[in-house]
Amino acid sequence: MSSLRELHSELDEALNINTDDSVLDYRYYTQLINNSREVALRNELNRNRTIDDKILSSYCESLEEVSPATCCNITLPTTCTLIRTKTQLPELIELHHTDGLVNILPAKITLPKITVVTMDRVPYLGFNRVTKNLIYAFRLDGYLYIYSSNKKFNLLENIYIRGLFADPTELANYKDCQTGSSCFDLDGEYPISRWMWESIVKPYVLQQLANKLGIPLDEENNAKDEKKAIPKEGK
Repeated sequence: MSSLRELHSELDEALNINTDDSVLDYRYYTQLINNSREVALRNELNRNRTIDDKILSSYCESLEEVSPATCCNITLPTTCTLIRTKTQLPELIELHHTDGLVNILPAKITLPKITVVTMDRVPYLGFNRVTKNLIYAFRLDGYLYIYSSNKKFNLLENIYIRGLFADPTELANYKDCQTGSSCFDLDGEYPISRWMWESIVKPYVLQQLANKLGIPLDEENNAKDEKKAIPKEGK
């Protein structure tokens, strides 16, 4: 799939806009793309479609130890160790059957995998011979909490969070655990499938931009010569 910068260029080209500058700020383009993508993904995935890797994003988050009393809505042993993300999770696209959080992976691949559960299951998690080494994660008040009796649990410092984020550009605020590079940039792949961009998101965004600019939109691309080039004024 294309980068966000390339999607911006596709829109400019379809509207026959000069490529030096834009009358409209590209942040407005991005807002329209994000909003249309969110609606399209929710409509598609609520039909129990398979989640394509192309529409997912991931980022690295640091963890910190907190008191079990932080989770005042649930009962946890006061002697247990509880860790959580240092910042609240970016907004996820919630579906009928999932909250948009797909999986969580330790930054160190030698550590056990993390099982995501709903908060209401936490008080009933048994740590018997089979489950004692499992590491559980749950969401509460925008944060991600992690809980386990596994001794390796205390070695967790960073995790990768993978999901359906409403605004993928927010991940630019996070750095990759291994490389230190940004988890999103304008020249990296934007998380949308080509068919969804061409058939749903792009037509919608083009119509909104055409309305904003006050120009007719030739949906069949047969009247390109009739459009006037839009002079650009700088962002």
